[in-house]
Amino acid sequence: MLVLGTLIAVSGKGGTGKTLISALIIRCLVEASRALGYEKRSILAIDADPDANLADALGIEIDVRRTVGYVAMEFKEMASRGALPPGIDKGSYLESKVMEVVYELEDFDLLVMWRTEGEGCYCFVNEVLSKALDWLVGGYDIVVMDCEAGLEHFNRRLFKAVDHLIIVVDGSRQSFETAKRIKEVVEEVKIGVKNMWIVGNRIPSGCEEIVYRRAEEVGIPLLGIVPLHEDIYRLYIEGKPVTELPRDHIVVKSVESMLRKLGLI
Repeated sequence: MLVLGTLIAVSGKGGTGKTLISALIIRCLVEASRALGYEKRSILAIDADPDANLADALGIEIDVRRTVGYVAMEFKEMASRGALPPGIDKGSYLESKVMEVVYELEDFDLLVMWRTEGEGCYCFVNEVLSKALDWLVGGYDIVVMDCEAGLEHFNRRLFKAVDHLIIVVDGSRQSFETAKRIKEVVEEVKIGVKNMWIVGNRIPSGCEEIVYRRAEEVGIPLLGIVPLHEDIYRLYIEGKPVTELPRDHIVVKSVESMLRKLGLI
């Protein structure tokens, strides 16, 4: 059963294809939402990776001035000059500026983190993004966040609670080691994760059992497997979004199956 503000966070080792999985999840949710007609659900996509590749995967062109990173840097610069508007507290002003950079698209909204300048600024942007989650999540039916690769978002407790944490692996031992470490960090810093899943991506035919076994060893249930397919590489090479995949493509259907398993479509 869908609960207002359902948060899906997609993480994993760099290079495993978490942005692809995030984009496919959003695509499938949008298509399911269209089918609901007047009961259309509100969806927010968050690109929390400084590389900002989710918009490209969805075929959306962004303006760097409409990103959390830009808002944070502008806010910090104005605060240092004492140039913030009088009569309004800093938190309310920052919230209003973040709300201004949310892209309101036809089928879903999009918030982009973008890259930052320097470690100190990076930490501040993460802080702003964390607060933005508090403001925004409850206002949408479903929020899908493409996380930064690795462990940083968990170490910094970017989010306090997650309904479905999806960790993408590519079958390599290193990707499962990252999944294991993410699980440990989540428990260490006490992030409230209701459900944690592993998704195998780019898995060759005949290797499914290996992925299932390794997921069991890590102690995280396997949600599903996205097969290795040359059409994905063709999209990458041609610079095309995942929305170009046919509706009945095996890669799309595999993600649909996972969302159905979660009761989200």
